[in-house]
Amino acid sequence: MPSSDLCEYSKDSQRIGGYHGYHGGRGRTRFVELLATIACATVMLVSGCLGSNNQNPSTKPAPEHFQMPVSIPVDNITVGDRGYLWEISGTDTPLDGVSVDFPEGALVDETRVSIGYSIDKNVVPHGTTAVSPQVHLNASVTREFSNLVTLTIPYSKQKQDNRVVALCFDEELQKWDAAGLAEHDYANKRISVHTVHFSMFGLFELAQSALDFTGSFKPAIDGWDIGNTGSYLTEGGNCLGMSSFAKWYFQQKGGSLASAYEPLVEPLVATRAHLAESQVWAILQFIKTGLLSSETSTGIEIAALMKITGLPQIVLLGESGSPKHAVLAFGFKGDHFQIYDPNHPGIERQIHFTVADGFGDYGTYDTFGYYGLSALGVASKFSNIDKDARNGFFGSNDISITSPVAGKEYKEETVMVGGSVKDRVADATHVAIYVGADAFGTTISNRQFSMEVPLNMIGKIDILVLAGQENPVSSSESAVARISISHDTGVVLLVTMTWEEDDMDVDLYVTEPDGETIWYRNMQAGTGGCLDVDNTHGYGPEHYTLDVAENDTVEQGNYVINVHYYYDHSTSQTAHCTVSTINYYNKEKPVISLTKFVIEDGNKDNATPGSTGPDWHYITSLALIT
Repeated sequence: MPSSDLCEYSKDSQRIGGYHGYHGGRGRTRFVELLATIACATVMLVSGCLGSNNQNPSTKPAPEHFQMPVSIPVDNITVGDRGYLWEISGTDTPLDGVSVDFPEGALVDETRVSIGYSIDKNVVPHGTTAVSPQVHLNASVTREFSNLVTLTIPYSKQKQDNRVVALCFDEELQKWDAAGLAEHDYANKRISVHTVHFSMFGLFELAQSALDFTGSFKPAIDGWDIGNTGSYLTEGGNCLGMSSFAKWYFQQKGGSLASAYEPLVEPLVATRAHLAESQVWAILQFIKTGLLSSETSTGIEIAALMKITGLPQIVLLGESGSPKHAVLAFGFKGDHFQIYDPNHPGIERQIHFTVADGFGDYGTYDTFGYYGLSALGVASKFSNIDKDARNGFFGSNDISITSPVAGKEYKEETVMVGGSVKDRVADATHVAIYVGADAFGTTISNRQFSMEVPLNMIGKIDILVLAGQENPVSSSESAVARISISHDTGVVLLVTMTWEEDDMDVDLYVTEPDGETIWYRNMQAGTGGCLDVDNTHGYGPEHYTLDVAENDTVEQGNYVINVHYYYDHSTSQTAHCTVSTINYYNKEKPVISLTKFVIEDGNKDNATPGSTGPDWHYITSLALIT
């Protein structure tokens, strides 16, 4: 599981083309062409003429599709689980100076690995000049590594070092995208990238002078419809998974992620997306050094990547160089990046940046970097997650849920979820249990599981159980079962408040018809209304419930709801709040409402019920009248 300090969040507590090689009746001609290609490549590395595509530099087309060229083989070796530093030299080819560092455990079994190159102008992205050959890294029996492999590629002379970027070829989409940057060594003119799978890589210089880029990504449409609340399995939040999945969905499906999944499914997709990348995220956190900086060159490279690929780019945010958060940059406007931040769903945010002055701080984040989705190999995992999500995460008959009983009505505040796993997942060790949007987890013993969970909703509740290894949510191999029950406890009114910032105290107030106010100094009323908790540090939730015992009557009249921003803990943050109300007075037709609002400043000296001011926000007055 990723560490909680890795990702700050908002919750408390081959198609072949190009050169075809030597074959057939034109053997002599092909052989001459091969010699010419190798000779030309050597000259190109010296002269900086590895190919360019600079037509119409004032415009940027949509992401381009390419046919992967045939690789000219240079060398091959056998690599085992002990790792190996492979340095290419003395081959008299454009790959001299390239190195591949296989760390221990990158390949579990002994594997034959080959390296080659191509020099094909037809795969040079629009508006760029190639400053290296296209480097092909391949293996006969696998496509992925079990640990981050570092590929280092030198580059030739160019006009501006900070506009040279490393790209990885996405073979499924037939597009270039950002590689996972490990280091840009400007002094020695070489770039090192991280990768977890075999592919084609190349270095390209942006030939255009302007960095401005306007993409078509829209946070309210193409981002998530939920905030980065984390879950039982990812208490540190889902920022990397949510940002990465939003980019993948935009590339693969054309966007509209906000309306893609039903409400029960969406938080689970976010959690599984983050856990699919948790190993890489943990390694990035461990490496730390050199990944993030406040240097102007980093911002230029992020802008150049968007300009070259035509795609949003994942940006890592850190404190003093340590990765803490991830967002998606989708545009650059000369003095700021336009970003989608999973902590702030549905709205465009900005990170200040200019070529002259560099980055401005974004909240507490003062260092920045970027993350290569294609090079770090999660596309197939995301595809499986999406497929499961569209089926509602209904699985086969691999899990038997014996409790609670599907379709039955329950009046208790908790219920025991129990059952067993069958043959296909007999080795499963853990289950994840979703009750509505709330997530829990427990272990499996002798194929049996059971756990008491709260029922925090009224009416129909979906219960989802996933069985697998330690993080069953992250694996497309996990078994899934789903049932529905109904819940009626006598709750007449439920008010829930959350907010998006940590280190902040926001309070919920409900004034009942008799004039009594339920708040943090008076959390229980004689009428049955109560406040469950006073959350003083961040995110919430705080709940007000009006629970009427059987045969008792509801106190009729208006229930007035207000919110007060009490204290910012000296952070000077603005409170972004959400209050939802569910009125069960007519149980056949409950009325649901949702209010989002902002309070600029807190004031702990103005907390008395009935007070007013800029630190207060009136929500609504609900009439419970027969």
